[in-house]
Amino acid sequence: MTYNAVRVVPPLLLILWSLLGAPFPACGQASEAIQPGERLSLERCLEIALSRHPSIQGATYTIRAQESRIGQAKSSYLPQVTWQNTYSRNAPYTTSSSRLTGTGPYDQFGSNIGLSQNIYDFQRTPTQVRIARINADATRRDLDHTVSQVILGVKQGFYGLIQAEKNLDVARETLEQFQQHLSRAQGYFNVGLKPKFDVTKAEVDLGNARLNFIRAENALRIARVNLNNALGVPSAPLDYALTGDLLFQRINDLIVLIDD
Repeated sequence: MTYNAVRVVPPLLLILWSLLGAPFPACGQASEAIQPGERLSLERCLEIALSRHPSIQGATYTIRAQESRIGQAKSSYLPQVTWQNTYSRNAPYTTSSSRLTGTGPYDQFGSNIGLSQNIYDFQRTPTQVRIARINADATRRDLDHTVSQVILGVKQGFYGLIQAEKNLDVARETLEQFQQHLSRAQGYFNVGLKPKFDVTKAEVDLGNARLNFIRAENALRIARVNLNNALGVPSAPLDYALTGDLLFQRINDLIVLIDD
């Protein structure tokens, strides 16, 4: 049996100690991952996300904290030392012949040191060690899941931004075409070859094309912000470019995206 067992170090302190060994990068360094005007490939985006994404860093530190709890659980196998100090101030009084007299206050100090060794605890300590190891393995699986989710998010954001850029190019070409249609319709109407209806219809089509162009611009901004969040650097500059295209090839009736 164990007597006078020392209190185990709280898990919060172990977590803090593990974090002191590898602190998070400074917030001011986040934007340095992407330089203004840089051209990013999918591989470069994945490299940035895997090295800087807060979710991956948090999952990594969680593993370190869980691994430290294994040693915390094993500490019950070691001898336990307790040291307790006490202090009290006394002012005793005595009664004599119906009189109350005091002898004066005095201080009293005490110190107690105890040593104990766990002999047998009905498999409690081995069970705690196994539980700590299982929890550590679970956090490693959580890290694998987090990495997979980050990779998926980067790929979706990467190709989503490329798609938004292509949609903006299409909207710009459509706007230019309807501007030309309006100019031709106006010219035909001025010489009496077309009715006013054609001019009005061309103006309506041009207005719709401008609205679609504005929507495409907003979608492009949102897609770029989504990619920055997927990379784990939301403060990254917005003027970088991507190297890639939405090309695909058909393999056994399956469409597979390929990157240039």
